[in-house]
Amino acid sequence: MGNGRQGKREGFVAPFRYTLLGAPCERVVGRVPCVFPSGVSELFPGDPVLDEQRRWTAAVKGGNPDLWRVTLTYPVLNRARRILFLAVGDSKAGVVRRALTEAPPVLPAGRVRPVAGTITWVLDAEAAGRL
Repeated sequence: MGNGRQGKREGFVAPFRYTLLGAPCERVVGRVPCVFPSGVSELFPGDPVLDEQRRWTAAVKGGNPDLWRVTLTYPVLNRARRILFLAVGDSKAGVVRRALTEAPPVLPAGRVRPVAGTITWVLDAEAAGRL
């Protein structure tokens, strides 16, 4: 994982590598799919952490069940080389549409904008049904 220090250059997070060894998605390297129950980043609409510009991580409370969680923040997410969003099922169709079409973006996923990376959306037919 990263060294936990924030880079000084232009006030941005210094590049770091997330080590998969021992992490929940270690097996993804061996071509076995790994899916977190909800995500690596837990960002909820309206939460003050959405405006965080300095910290790499933050504690947030929300979701279902309504629990305290640790999330990556936009300063890290927006400096990633690759972002992957995975959505499955009709229940995600409205959220996917909003994340991809709202201007300005309101949902946290719509605000992920890597400065030098790519975003890939993996959707089944139902999740893509309202695009």
